[in-house]
Amino acid sequence: MRIAIDGPASSGKSSVGRLVAEELGFGFLDTGLLYRAITRRAIDLGWFPVPTTAAEVAGVAYDQVRRDLTELASATDAQGSGLSFTIVVDDKPLSDAQLEAADVELYVPAVASIASVRDALRAVQRNVAAR
Repeated sequence: MRIAIDGPASSGKSSVGRLVAEELGFGFLDTGLLYRAITRRAIDLGWFPVPTTAAEVAGVAYDQVRRDLTELASATDAQGSGLSFTIVVDDKPLSDAQLEAADVELYVPAVASIASVRDALRAVQRNVAAR
């Protein structure tokens, strides 16, 4: 069985999901962390020199960045099990502190707006769930 919880940012999805998973004895993967991980790596690689909106990322100037972000998404994994996962992008594990950084907050909506990134991360989620 898989349970998905959807809702707006900061509405408690992860907190509720973790509690439900613990109560039912299920694994729990905060899929938002996958988007944060892609965003963290893109920032670290210098792909976003200034704050960028989702609308800007949708523009022609960001064609290559969208392709690169999709490749990063395909090179993402959640390693671990149960209630404890480490997000790894391109063989680089990322800490919770890195994923929760303020600069990630600025860019993650733009990264999450890219359909090809969402598609690639859904494949990652399926692989993790299958394990």
